[in-house]
Order: sequence, then structure tokens, then C-alpha cells
Amino acid sequence: MAARLAGAAPAGWRRVTLSGFADGQRTGSYLLTGGDGSVSDVSLVRDLRRLYKVCRTSDSSLIVKLTIDSSGWFEATMSSGSIRSAGDFRERGIRYILRSGTAVPDAGDEQPGPSDPAPAGDPAEAVRLLRQYREMGRRRWLDVELDEPSDVQAMLPPEFFAARLAEAEASMGVALPADLRALHQVSDGDAQEGVFGRLSWWVDMAEMVALHNGDRPWASRSSREDPFSFVRDPYPYAVVKRSVDRAGWIPFLLRPDGDYLAVDMDPAPGGRPGQVIRIGAGCFDGTVYIADSVTALLRQRVDALASAPPIEETEDWELAVEVRQPRVQSGNWHIEGTDASLHEIPSDVQKLTVENGGDIDLAPLRGAPLLRCVELTGRTQADLSPLRSVPLEILDLDLKTIDLAPLAGHPTLRAVKLTSPHPVDLSPLRSLSRLDALLVRASVLDIETIPDLDRLRYLGLRHRQWQELWERADRTPPLDVAGLSGKVSDDQVAEWVGRFPAAAEAQRHTGRWDM
Repeated sequence: MAARLAGAAPAGWRRVTLSGFADGQRTGSYLLTGGDGSVSDVSLVRDLRRLYKVCRTSDSSLIVKLTIDSSGWFEATMSSGSIRSAGDFRERGIRYILRSGTAVPDAGDEQPGPSDPAPAGDPAEAVRLLRQYREMGRRRWLDVELDEPSDVQAMLPPEFFAARLAEAEASMGVALPADLRALHQVSDGDAQEGVFGRLSWWVDMAEMVALHNGDRPWASRSSREDPFSFVRDPYPYAVVKRSVDRAGWIPFLLRPDGDYLAVDMDPAPGGRPGQVIRIGAGCFDGTVYIADSVTALLRQRVDALASAPPIEETEDWELAVEVRQPRVQSGNWHIEGTDASLHEIPSDVQKLTVENGGDIDLAPLRGAPLLRCVELTGRTQADLSPLRSVPLEILDLDLKTIDLAPLAGHPTLRAVKLTSPHPVDLSPLRSLSRLDALLVRASVLDIETIPDLDRLRYLGLRHRQWQELWERADRTPPLDVAGLSGKVSDDQVAEWVGRFPAAAEAQRHTGRWDM
């Protein structure tokens, strides 16, 4: 592999690195050239696949880093899929997954169900609205008179579709709302006809089950595994649970932008079973509430289409019937500069970011009942006392000096990230009853505090701090994930991984590629 890389390197190259992965089904790679030009006309996918078979790793995947030098030397490190790059671009280093299948705590699991468990949808009205909307759309955009839609389902016994629905619901482990069930008994999806929009696809039951039981692409691995990821409370508040994903979310419509509309059968206290939400990579601030039912969604579409101004057939008609939703409030508040002030901060802020700040006064945060994530960066210090009165969950401090004493005993703080040029006293963390993630990018005064953090599931330290911890303590918390921060050598990674009881398969090879 090294020789093939060298053969494709540009003239005058000095150093080229390849990173790749392979498992039982997928293989991929990308090249880092070190500023010496690009590498072209080389594919090592087949080589990576062969390497995966040769290594016979006990884990499900193999990760490879291969570096070649123009002097003729190469070095390669190989590890199982449990060793990954750090998720934070500022963090650098790696993460070691000690227990597979681990996930960050889901705030939605702590929220109770709906105070009104009765669905808001109406099956009979949903069917009527679907037919009305379909007819209005065809007349408007095709300018033709249509007969009453004749559905294929009408020619088959109702028992046939009832059995298919029951089978699908049993496979998903959750029942559909009555209005969506009624629609699928009339038309099992729209065969990409665009009933809910020209480029949207109302999926059939088979595809719905596949989406629900599959990889669920709207919930990225990083968002499910990163202990410092923040999940906001969707607006209107306490209607949709604060989750990245839930088993009760059933996607039924694929939007043209790649997002999904889903029925929510596991709503928050202010929601209703069967409400419609939007999920997907395009929802940068999290889940978006759309309507209290599929029936209401169809009613919105019919009303919008009836009131839309005349347009030509060639225009994008989907934009004309787009339903204007209530203002989506991201809950994020970002300010920067040494003169940054919090006096105008909205009361419904959920995430605060202060970048390059000066001696900022945090007192206005006492009136922020939804504030759960705070990120402060600057060459100064900050009095953290006002954070005692907010439901803070995630705290990221990159300050000249850090004093954690005002946060002692905080009832909701679960993830802390510390960066500072000066030593930090960790002892106040002992009193945090919910702390499960700690990342330290600063020297500490009392490394022996860490073994006392019994709830800790993620711990990220520099290489020297890990060494100090193992030298001065006879135990570590029962971690699910360990992090190695900063720039580290391959030898340091191999040595560090080997110190854990569940050490992953890791190998390092060196040699000459020009032999």
C-alpha cells in the first residue's frame, strides 16, 4: 500500500498520509498530503478490504493510518473501530470506546408523557382532506378536471390492509396514530406522486418500517455519542421531548431537502400522540414541531393551497403551498468581544456562547429558566455564581483562570470541559451528583479527585495526566469512553490503550516502502 501511494505522489513530495477504514460491508479512505500537493489516480479500497480480512479483528471494523516519507520509510497504525478521532475539532486526540453501544444520557427519558394522551387527529377527516388536497393540487397545477380519485386499495378487502398495518406496527414496536392508519388504508403512500408536495415522498408501509427499524440517519453517531452535545427544547416548549431520537418517532414523509416528517407517539407533557415533527440533518437546532396531527397537517395544506395566489404551471408550486410555521426559536445566543454584555439576553435562551470575552458579568443569567449549555472563552475569569440558579447541564470554559467553587452542589450539571493556562482545582466536582463527563485541557491541582467521581462515564485527559492518574490512584471511575487529548504520537496511543483492562487490538508497523 505504501509503495502504491508513493507511486501516485506528485513530483517534489515529502510526506503523504492516508486514513482509511474497512468493515464487513463498507470500505473508505481519504488522503492528507501535508501541503506537498495532491495524490491522484490511486485507490486503496481493495487493499484496505484485504487488510481487514488478514487482520481478523475481534471488533467490527478496522481503522488504518498509513504515512509514507520520500526517504523510503513508512509507518502504519491499525486499530479496531473502538478507537476513534476526537469529536471536537478543538479537542484533537482520540476517543477509546471501552463499552460498545454506549450513548449519552437522553434528557427526553426524564420527561413525563403527555398530560392529554388522546390523539388530536380525526381519521375520517384526514381521508377527506387527503382526497380534497389531491384533487385541488391536480386541478391547479395540471389545469384539468379530475374524477374522484380511485384508489387501488378500494378494490381489495379492508382486512388485507388491516393485517399489513398490524404486521408493520408489530415490527416497529409502536402503533401509528389513527388518522395516519386511515390514510394508509386509502393509499399506502403516494408512489412518489408528490401528494404532500411535488418533490416529497409519502412512503409506503414497507419503507416506513425500514426507516424506523434501520440506521435512522437523522440521528448522527456523533450526536448520540458525544457527551458534550446539546439538545435543545423544541419550540413550543415541553411539546416535543428533548431527544436526538426516540423509538416513538415514526418517519412517514421524505422531504426534498432530505429531512423527514414523522409522527411522534412519545410526546412531552404539552404534546399529543400523533403530532407531526420534522427531523433530519437540516434541522440544525434540533427537532421542529409542525402540527398536532397528520389531520392538522393536511388541513394546513388545503387551506394554504386554497389561498395561494395564481401562479404558472412552470413555477415551483411546492413553495406556493408551503405552510408558514410559528417562528422557530433556536434558543442559541452568541456574542463576542471584550465588551460583550448579557443585559439584552432573551429570557428563553437555552445555549449561551461568549467568545473572546472580557470580564463578563453573568448576573443576567439568573433570569434564564431554560439555560442548559454555557460556553465561555476569553483571557479572563468569570464569577460562575449566577449559574447556580439555572438548570445548567453542559459547561465549557476556556478562560485564563477557572474557579469551580461557586458550582459546588449544582443539581443538574452533567458535563464539564475545562481549558486554561493555569492549574484548576477539581475538588468542587465531587459534589456534583450528576457529573458523567469531564474533559480537562489544563493542569490540575488535585488529580486524585477523579477516582472519587463515581458517576463519570467519559473522561478526557492529556497523556501526562493519564500517567499521573495511574501513578497516584489505584482506581479510575467505571468509564464507558476514555479520551486522550492533545497531539500524541502513535507510540503514546499504543501505550495508553494497553493500560485499560479492555484493551483494543492496536498495532504499529514501520519499514521501508522502497525495498
